[in-house]
Amino acid sequence: MPVVRAPVTDRRVGIDVGGTNTDAVLIEDGRVMASIKTPTTEDVTGGIVDALAKLSGAAPDVLRTDAVMIGTTHFTNAVVRRRELVPVAALRIGLPASASLPPFVDWPAELRDVVRGDVCMVRGGHEYDGTPLVPLDQEAIRRFAERLRDDGLEAVAVCSIFSPLTDACEAAAAAIVRETAPDVAVSVSHELGRIGLLERENATLLNATLTPLAARTVRAFEEAVAEAGILAPLFLTQNDGTVMSAEVGARLPVLSFASGPTNSMRGAAYLTGIEDAMVVDVGGTTTDVGHLRAGFPRQANAAVEVGGVRTTFRMPDLLSLGLGGGSVVDRAAHRHRRGRRRGSDGPGIGRRRPGGGRKPSPAGADARRGDGGRRPHEGRRLTPAADCRGRRGFPGPRRHGGHQRGRPRRACRRGKCRGRRHRA
Repeated sequence: MPVVRAPVTDRRVGIDVGGTNTDAVLIEDGRVMASIKTPTTEDVTGGIVDALAKLSGAAPDVLRTDAVMIGTTHFTNAVVRRRELVPVAALRIGLPASASLPPFVDWPAELRDVVRGDVCMVRGGHEYDGTPLVPLDQEAIRRFAERLRDDGLEAVAVCSIFSPLTDACEAAAAAIVRETAPDVAVSVSHELGRIGLLERENATLLNATLTPLAARTVRAFEEAVAEAGILAPLFLTQNDGTVMSAEVGARLPVLSFASGPTNSMRGAAYLTGIEDAMVVDVGGTTTDVGHLRAGFPRQANAAVEVGGVRTTFRMPDLLSLGLGGGSVVDRAAHRHRRGRRRGSDGPGIGRRRPGGGRKPSPAGADARRGDGGRRPHEGRRLTPAADCRGRRGFPGPRRHGGHQRGRPRRACRRGKCRGRRHRA
């Protein structure tokens, strides 16, 4: 008797665009039905089109999906690499207070030179209890908006003192700017950050400089999904493990800065059923370690730096290491190289150089060695003496001269410690 399959009530496609690979998966009623992996392209969308085409070949039901979720590190990479950013204007509402530390004051110089546009500080703002500091200077804001329109700037960041508690000044200023300069994209800080003027303003400035890129990227995502023949709505994953509509993602791109590792952590909770655990996400470029609590990434309580800029918006508490599965290992120098210059992804395959030889990645180095991935020092405790004797380039605090206190004493056999005993 033939088996009759129950009708599918929920079908979704998830896509994760990483620095090395683009992964796509089809989920039906909570079950993973198909998954594929393709290289990430420079334009990002090309990899999505390829991934959807391959996923559709493996599972034709992809075309009848109910929703498409995309997570991307495209916006984070733009900040880190200082690429595809536009100059933005900063409008701070808070005089006579806050004048001693102007916008962009704590930014890295090379990023500030790229992003900093016009800066204007006007009277207004509120106390922590909602009491107005002084009346809002609407005429100064109008003159500033006219200057933005005449200068042709594309984006402006509006930040007012204690706006997360009372957003009246930011709302009024945004309305004036939109009326006077309708082509300028407006980012307001009360939608992004928490208490802390400089960090919240920094988050708003980063969002403003990414707004044109986000609009182009989200439009390209929508076109890629439509090209694949999928008519379902598009969502982007957020830093906290939830999703937002494509429209919101185009307006608030900083909310998806950490969506890559967040996707991995949420996926680990989904596939294992474990809601409280440590998750290690080994990507092609970096390795991220995070903590799952109740099935969602634990959020950072302190300020988080993005591209050297201190911010306060929803971000997972992560430990990021610059070593991934595609990092190039340099055995002669006892070090690795990270970034977009990668070696092989498969076992036994390295990147050929004109002069011969190979540059293996960690994923392929073990298989090439042929010992099952076992290091010579595995199974025994590395001592500082062994470190100094034969591993000059061994990374970490156990190098000669960097031994930590509070561990068993052992003599250094290289003589560089002048006969003194030191702690491991």
